[in-house]
Amino acid sequence: MKLDVCIAAYREKGLQKILNLGHPQIEGVRYIIAWQYAQDSPTGIPRELLEREDFVIIPNDTKGTGANRKIALEHASAPLILISDDDVSYTEDQLNNLISAFEARPECDFIIGNYHSSSNPYKYPSEEFDFRDQPKGFSFGGPVTAFRLNKVREKGVEFNPLFGVNSFFTNGEDTLFVYEMSKKGLKGRYIPLSLCNHEEISTGKRAVKEKGFIRAKGAFMAIIYPATWPLRMITHTLREASGLKGRWEYCKAWLSGPLDLMKVKFQKNDPSHYYK
Repeated sequence: MKLDVCIAAYREKGLQKILNLGHPQIEGVRYIIAWQYAQDSPTGIPRELLEREDFVIIPNDTKGTGANRKIALEHASAPLILISDDDVSYTEDQLNNLISAFEARPECDFIIGNYHSSSNPYKYPSEEFDFRDQPKGFSFGGPVTAFRLNKVREKGVEFNPLFGVNSFFTNGEDTLFVYEMSKKGLKGRYIPLSLCNHEEISTGKRAVKEKGFIRAKGAFMAIIYPATWPLRMITHTLREASGLKGRWEYCKAWLSGPLDLMKVKFQKNDPSHYYK
């Protein structure tokens, strides 16, 4: 096995999406599907998916994308991992090119690529660069993130179950995971290489102005930049909000993230009740 594609699937419709997308069967590639809300499915796992030897489906009762990604990663064993969602598709060339990219860069622990979309195109940089030297405003998501499994486990990097759709914080699980890799010394690069096809608008691009998104950003920044997040909050507020009232509301939403994160951190009980 060379590559495990770790897919976060949600409810019965998630498995149906995966079935309809028709992932290619490739030697050395396996699809690991962490399936939330499986108990609510009246029909169970579609027969066509059960018959695929390259599919591993893990029903679980966790809540939130971060927790689901964590489950998928715990069941992975291939040297290379690609993060995925149930609305993302692949070609054989895309997955083989990713494997080749790692083989050509033995010093690289993780790779950020890009995706193809005819309905919601996003302009990614055209030049390769070290992740630590990323240009201002660079944005990425889970389905364009790949890494070496042994390096991630060696450094103890995991998905935070408090982050992601239907979690305590509504987004940020993928970005937080990547920054944790970099923070713990893993070497990453952006490569202008298409890793998948994604026609639906991602959660982050849909919700950038919502209070829940801003709150999650505040919590994310408090984790990644514990010493400088207040200054970053001011900078983001001046850039993203306008008018006295608008900026005050933006700051309140941002501050609620670090404050809620602190409540979870210092509470005596296991915080898992927030996401399960």
